[in-house]
Amino acid sequence: MDQQHFLASEYAPALAGEAAFHIIPVPLERSVSYGGGAARGPAALLAASQQLEAWESGIAPGESGFYTAPPVDCSGAVEAVLARIEAATRHALDCKAVPVLLGGEHSVSLGALRALTWRAREINEPFGIIQFDAHADLRAEYEGDPFSHACVMYRAVADLGLPLVQFAVRDMSREEAEARKRYNVTHYDAY
Repeated sequence: MDQQHFLASEYAPALAGEAAFHIIPVPLERSVSYGGGAARGPAALLAASQQLEAWESGIAPGESGFYTAPPVDCSGAVEAVLARIEAATRHALDCKAVPVLLGGEHSVSLGALRALTWRAREINEPFGIIQFDAHADLRAEYEGDPFSHACVMYRAVADLGLPLVQFAVRDMSREEAEARKRYNVTHYDAY
């Protein structure tokens, strides 16, 4: 079966070098805590995109072009998967496109953040993260895994040095509360 393209019901798929947006499917599901199905998320989102309208209040961003990349290979060691996510994100940035990742679990963000950090340093343009989540994801490791979905924001602040603002967190560990203090994480929790 051929790959489904984002919003192809409204716009012809664009070439990578001509699209303003690169849609990057990342069917990663390796450290989910409860339930499953994250790996089916990208395909479901691509299918659902066929029901979207192309025009909203006189704005039609799809006219700038959507390129749907092949799904990132999520097999093998997590570091290899993160490197492939980073490469796909860098390719979008090299094309001067906005990378749009369709995941998968939270861990997919780390590969993209690595690419964005590289580009920000290359052009001397700082950036930070705004996170809307019920969980802080600020654990140094979870169940022995430093690349768990529960660690992605820790990797962002501790390893990449990115500023972080969190909204709507309702659950966290003592370790995560301490990480917030250590890394000066701004937060507006659910309560």
